[in-house]
Amino acid sequence: MKNKAKYIVLIILLLSINNLFSQKDEFFEDISLAMKERPKLTFRFDSRNSFISNKRAQISSVKIGLDYQKKIRLGLSFSFLRSNFYINRQITENNTDKTVTTKLHLEYLSVFADYVFFKNKKWEFNLPIQLGGGYSYLKYNQNNNKQIIDNSFIIIYEANINGMYKLFKGIGVGAGTGYRIMLLGNPNIKEHFTSPIYVFRVKLFPFDFIHKKETKK
Repeated sequence: MKNKAKYIVLIILLLSINNLFSQKDEFFEDISLAMKERPKLTFRFDSRNSFISNKRAQISSVKIGLDYQKKIRLGLSFSFLRSNFYINRQITENNTDKTVTTKLHLEYLSVFADYVFFKNKKWEFNLPIQLGGGYSYLKYNQNNNKQIIDNSFIIIYEANINGMYKLFKGIGVGAGTGYRIMLLGNPNIKEHFTSPIYVFRVKLFPFDFIHKKETKK
């Protein structure tokens, strides 16, 4: 069942990317026109659901970047494992082997690009991708001191396709799917990080309630 989910997500992404680049002239024209305009600074916090070794795991990101005409966003993202994920490890303390409960940590910095390929009054579809590097490690308490073990550099690639529907004035709902690939893993941590990604969100549009005054001619 897990493998089927992987294949479905990969097929959706491949079809979306193939459809996007089959219209490459329109794609490059959109990007070129958008990037001629002065960008706005954008700051966002988002979360993505995924799996680590068949267990649900939530990854959160803090993103800062430039928004070009609400068509393409480019910037940096700091992501981290938000869910509590515990792993038992054997350590040696005072020449004695014992088992400790460690907490898994995953933190990485990425560059991201987010392209809005369709938008009207009700619908918006976008393709976000990001590539980054960071560290995964295990942490536990020993004599009231924090200890870190199995620390190693990792490289992660993520790609999604997301959709948003504006239900009514001021509020919309969205969902998305994608895939996370661990291009370089931590050899000391055997858990599987490569996983499908799924997203559900509610988005507020506060500017809908700000009425612009019409200027009289």
